[in-house]
Amino acid sequence: MYTTTKIRAELGIRPRYSLAAGLAQTYEWYVREGLDRRDVDFSAEDAPPVTRPTVLVYHADPRYAELMRVPKRGALVRTAATPREAAEPISEAEILYAWKFPPQLYAKAGRLKWLQVMGAGVDWALVPELPPGVQVTRAPGIFGPWMAEYVIGWCSWVTQRMRVLPGRAAPAPLARPRAARSPVRQDPDHRRARRHRP
Repeated sequence: MYTTTKIRAELGIRPRYSLAAGLAQTYEWYVREGLDRRDVDFSAEDAPPVTRPTVLVYHADPRYAELMRVPKRGALVRTAATPREAAEPISEAEILYAWKFPPQLYAKAGRLKWLQVMGAGVDWALVPELPPGVQVTRAPGIFGPWMAEYVIGWCSWVTQRMRVLPGRAAPAPLARPRAARSPVRQDPDHRRARRHRP
């Protein structure tokens, strides 16, 4: 409970109004100004409550759905890995986050407003079955570093003949390199001759 005891005791302040007196004075002012007779717009309070959007995450690998983390008051997330699993939730989904969603299920997507493609390519998504007015977005640019690593790895695999290694035992430790031998004959007279050459 909040009181004015400490402020009265330590600072010597004495409030002019009590809580009851302050409320009474505010009410008198409200009536005197005619504010009690004005029209008040309660339409904002009467509006239907805002609902959470329904998102359908569709990917053939069911482990993908396990990666989804959504705040409790955020969207309602449904997941599907097969056309059969997606048949019911697509009718409620406003947002579809997918890779290679079955086009025959678009006929049930009456509330769909946004299709977010999981990759950069959208050729599989731009089909005649896609309902008109659905916004299609993609994820360009985020795969650049991964593609670079993939290409370097694949080039290394091919050029280093990595395909033959898995069947073999661990490679033997490298032998210590010998000192390089010159193709020129190393006799004492020849070395002296090279050293004193003008």
